[in-house]
Amino acid sequence: MSALRRTASTGRRDSEGTPDVHDESTLHLRADGGARGRLRRRVVTAVPERRRGRRPVALNPDVALHYLYLAVHAVPGGLALALGPLQFVKRLRVRRPELHRVVGRVYLVSVVIASVAAAVNAAVTISGFPAQVAFFILVAAWLYTLAMAYWSIRRREVRLHQMWMTRNYALTFAAVTLRVYPLLGLQLYPSVGFEAIYTVAVWGSILGNVLVAEYFIVQSRQV
Repeated sequence: MSALRRTASTGRRDSEGTPDVHDESTLHLRADGGARGRLRRRVVTAVPERRRGRRPVALNPDVALHYLYLAVHAVPGGLALALGPLQFVKRLRVRRPELHRVVGRVYLVSVVIASVAAAVNAAVTISGFPAQVAFFILVAAWLYTLAMAYWSIRRREVRLHQMWMTRNYALTFAAVTLRVYPLLGLQLYPSVGFEAIYTVAVWGSILGNVLVAEYFIVQSRQV
């Protein structure tokens, strides 16, 4: 009778999901499942914040109009980004000089508006102090190169105007490289935090674009 009770008790434990100590295959499966669970937890821990759904550039909760400032920067900045390449088309400059001037004026106004909004965004950003410094440098260089390009053409120094516009558009194009570099960084260094990758991307987008611009300027002098 006691043997029947032990058998019934064992059967009840088996039906409730407790593995039999003699069932080695069940134990191996449970062990493998636990290992996979631990591995999954390690992988999730190593995933950067960007892949967990967090914003790459968080809005400042203490600034109610931060989103508006970003929009004011993005719209004219995007317009300048789209119009810039047209100014480097030699055929357009030669055949349609009036159009070249009109596009240039629109580009100038767009960069000024985008720069002012970018300065406000840099002041309230929560992306960290190193990135904030880079943003302020970018805004200052953006406005300075634009002013030099404008004054050069006003003095009819066309060649100098082209050089400064090359530098200015390289800084405008930082809006593109700043989006590309973090994606590459997350793929190449998935264990590094997003804030560190983003900070490096900000500085890299500025310095890298400036170096590329200077390369094109030097090459054009040799032609």
